Amino acid sequence: MKTIISSVRNMIRESQWLTEALGEDIINLSALARKLKPRLEEIHLRPFTEGAIVMALKRIQESLPTQRARQSAAQTVQSLSLRSNIVQYAFQNSSTLLRAQEKLLQQAQNDEDSCVFFARGTYDTGIIVNEGLEEMLKKITHKEKLIRSYRNLSYISVRFHKDITNMPGIYYPFFQALAWHDTNVVQIIAGYAELGFIFDDKDVDRALSIIRPLTEKS
Repeated sequence: MKTIISSVRNMIRESQWLTEALGEDIINLSALARKLKPRLEEIHLRPFTEGAIVMALKRIQESLPTQRARQSAAQTVQSLSLRSNIVQYAFQNSSTLLRAQEKLLQQAQNDEDSCVFFARGTYDTGIIVNEGLEEMLKKITHKEKLIRSYRNLSYISVRFHKDITNMPGIYYPFFQALAWHDTNVVQIIAGYAELGFIFDDKDVDRALSIIRPLTEKS
């Protein structure tokens, strides 16, 4: 069942300018509520008061990234890159999995185009490679317990200045913007001064259109 907040949110998303204006609190909520009211009533087939719409707008406004936060992040970005043809395998942790990772790294050293990431948790480890290394990955992990595999993935990397460790909240605009636009992230990879996102290929164009503005200096 659609709620007034979800309907208003969808309307706001249709306009990048409106999204930014609402996030910066430079728009008259009552005037906007009057503008949205006829369409909302058409969607829900019932009347709404302007007050109810204003309350929905305030709830949405609290979740929006501000221009100040976006520009703060952009000032620290050095580069943005995209890589496709990525696969990910998730394994249960074991005493032999680390040795398999070592073998994979040795193989990757012979390939200039190789792409290898490890995301180790307490109970499982995600191994992310380019498709060219997939067969090797399967071979050296055939005795490991596979939890799940993902194919048709792409990797978006944001590289920052090395001093971002002293800047709290620098990653927040990226997470907030992706969540606001309902964009699913398969895996997050964080380095010392690099933030990487793994997306399904069907989502990567949309994700790039969301992330790129956050890296552009005004």
